[in-house]
Amino acid sequence: MVIFDALMKDRHLSRAGDRVGLSQPAMSHALRRLRAVLGDDLFTRRRGVMEPTPRALALADPIGGALDRLRSALDTEPAFESSTASRCFTLTMSDASAARLLPQLIPRLRAQGSGIDIDILASGAREGIEHLLSGAADLGVGVFPNLPERLHCEVIQTAKLVCIADAAHPALQGGLTLQSFLALPHVGVDVGHDTGANVDSLIETMGLRRRIMLRVPHFMVVASVVIGSDLLAVVPAAVLREEEKGHLAVYELPVAVPDVAIHMAWRARQSQDPALLWLRRLVARSMQIPING
Repeated sequence: MVIFDALMKDRHLSRAGDRVGLSQPAMSHALRRLRAVLGDDLFTRRRGVMEPTPRALALADPIGGALDRLRSALDTEPAFESSTASRCFTLTMSDASAARLLPQLIPRLRAQGSGIDIDILASGAREGIEHLLSGAADLGVGVFPNLPERLHCEVIQTAKLVCIADAAHPALQGGLTLQSFLALPHVGVDVGHDTGANVDSLIETMGLRRRIMLRVPHFMVVASVVIGSDLLAVVPAAVLREEEKGHLAVYELPVAVPDVAIHMAWRARQSQDPALLWLRRLVARSMQIPING
């Protein structure tokens, strides 16, 4: 079961072997025994990654939860001392969340624990939920709607959405109107249709539609595309860098779009894990910063 849990987290035989202290041949042999015992392939290799089968995904939380309870019962020092601990935490988040959080988190982390390392798994909402459920990530930061019961979350910040354009945009010298917002081409960010950050899903409920001339997967490239072009874009105000603001015009949206709630999410079974409690508190404090700065 320890080997199964490691494979769920790493999705790679060698890395999972490093986690549990076994060679790749020993891991392969252990996987064959697991398949025989559980009557399922459990993991299939695809593009160098061990993808879990539906049976493995169904087993991941019960097995991982049982192992967590065993580890907790055997832990002789439940308190987490960041100043002396040596541990790597894995966080899953989008580029926009990383750009907002990490400059605030890392100095706090370095001040409290020199032996603490951080790995970031870049992801959207759907991938982030999968990383959390599988155990590949300890904590997720971003927009996480409709979380399964196995995950808990709390809102740690709200993000204001604004419309940006080149500062010299010839069609907007008199300001941004609803007519120009809908008529001009946009850069769109593919955040997924099932998230509260999807602007198009929101404005379509009003019977409106904007033209997406270019669709990109990340917020952090949007401003550099907008500058010098006739394109508009809707982005969280917090992702705009200071060096970009001088070349941009930033407008209130001409449609009533609510602020986006930014969540911190984690596995329910680890709610009382002392190390993860410490990490969640540190992340929450790091996000308590002005959102329009």
